[in-house]
Amino acid sequence: MSATRLHSRLFCISAAALIGAALAGFNGASAVNAAVLTAAVGTLGVAHGAFDLILARRVGLWRNRIELIAFFMLYALLVIAALRAWLLFPTVVLPVFLAASVWHFAGDWSGRLPVWQRLIAAAALVVLPAYAHPEIVSELFGYLVPAAAATDLVATLRDLGRVLLIAIVPVTLLALRQHRQSGVEIAAVTGLALALPPLLFFSVYFVGLHSIRHSLHALQECHHERGLALRSVVLLTAGTIAVATAVLFLLPAPQLEARLVQVVFIGLWSLTVPHLTLVPTARWLRATTAPSDGPSSRSKGMLEKNRYCKTARIASI
Repeated sequence: MSATRLHSRLFCISAAALIGAALAGFNGASAVNAAVLTAAVGTLGVAHGAFDLILARRVGLWRNRIELIAFFMLYALLVIAALRAWLLFPTVVLPVFLAASVWHFAGDWSGRLPVWQRLIAAAALVVLPAYAHPEIVSELFGYLVPAAAATDLVATLRDLGRVLLIAIVPVTLLALRQHRQSGVEIAAVTGLALALPPLLFFSVYFVGLHSIRHSLHALQECHHERGLALRSVVLLTAGTIAVATAVLFLLPAPQLEARLVQVVFIGLWSLTVPHLTLVPTARWLRATTAPSDGPSSRSKGMLEKNRYCKTARIASI
């Protein structure tokens, strides 16, 4: 059994156990859920985005130390720009972030299901927590945007949730026929979104399925670059955690839960912008530099040395 298949089965079994525990009355304290979210996203969650460094190298965005420094500087500028946009226009950025998350999470079933099914499944996992737990989500959104805007957004998500709750049933049944394991995963994620408190659900899904899945794919395809990949993951994750910890103690919010939610979600938004900028850029570069009459000498050298990862699989991260 492959690592990805084993991971999928373990996730679904764990999801069933968590849904059972939730139905039995275990939900966890809100502050504890926020702490679990922060720890999980800060370690395994952020780590899967650290493979951006390898992806950038694969498509030729950097080949030496000078170009690496330039790449980091541009990446950091995009992070700062995204953060600034949130601070200036939070009521605009939060819905954009949710929409971008739908598109991004749909990649979890890339190559297995049609785009429209993947988008509905991803939309359900983003929207259904607000449908099932509107008061909790309103409170959480209130840490990120003004209270009135949070209430309006949750009302919109609840309306959308009613539609998605119906749409997800045929999508799941169809997925079970097309790709059984994907159908089981969608059913598990939907159940988790409805049963678990929102923060705990996001921790379980984002880390337990999304991050681990794409990290496994990246490591499998980067078997000739695993040393560089692992060093990148460790260093970038450690740096991100250090910055996030410093920001956590500088935020003015009196509640620890509010500060944890702000650090995690505003931080994820800031890292999502350069990540989602790099992935289509890498695909475009891959397409425009692909040789039409056979590989160039540079491509041949790269193939002979087997130095780089396969772009297509990493680009789905």
